[in-house]
Amino acid sequence: MSLSWNQVQLVGRAGHNPELFFLTDGTPITRLRIYIAAEPDRREAGPEAFQLVAWGRTAEALCTRVSRGQALFVQGRLSNRSFRREGITHLRTEIHLTAFHHLASGASAQEPILATTPICHE
Repeated sequence: MSLSWNQVQLVGRAGHNPELFFLTDGTPITRLRIYIAAEPDRREAGPEAFQLVAWGRTAEALCTRVSRGQALFVQGRLSNRSFRREGITHLRTEIHLTAFHHLASGASAQEPILATTPICHE
């Protein structure tokens, strides 16, 4: 396994319920915004928002196990995406998830959800 230098870890709150979509080949993809509290000296600027993207089983798990306002630890890699809308080129930086974890205490805490973790038992 090669070491990747493109790693992101964040702790924040889900800004909305995850949105699950399916690509034409049936691959699930989920989008979610996570909000990070501003540093004490930057409170007037408000929280920072980051767009999360999850694929496959991680996408399904994110959609079924996360709801608005939940505290999360997320891990992934940065990815830049560009697209044209109404003749204007837009650039978006997204975090493509490899794992996420609910930040809870006691009996409600759970193991991290990794990209390779099966969510359905057949």
